[in-house]
Amino acid sequence: MMPTAPAGWRAWAKNWRARLLPAIPPCSPVLGEELASTVATGDTAVLACSALKRRYRDTLRAAAPDVGFVYLALTPTEAAERVSHRPGHFMPATLIESQFRDLETPTGEPRVLTVNATDPWPSIVDAVLAWWR
Repeated sequence: MMPTAPAGWRAWAKNWRARLLPAIPPCSPVLGEELASTVATGDTAVLACSALKRRYRDTLRAAAPDVGFVYLALTPTEAAERVSHRPGHFMPATLIESQFRDLETPTGEPRVLTVNATDPWPSIVDAVLAWWR
């Protein structure tokens, strides 16, 4: 279960990343199954993954039909700026070009909210919460 207080998010995310990242490829059906099983218990599930391609998002939709996606829109230049401030991060700057080349934006897909990833974090959270209700 994800903590509801920001203070607990980092430790929770680090724990899940350590458990899942080596074992599960991006947007694997396993992630969809995990979403579906969490939602079936009445809990709210939040999954963070790139889901660059529509087929990845459709895999998640097939497993959890009510899934929604928040598309954090930003430019390659903005992405490079962010990555430059994350030394040792698993996502090196050398991958930015290929990530944007492979990206199939979710424009026109069901249950997608697009937000400007450069907006202040509290504004993004407020927009997502208002949209999801």
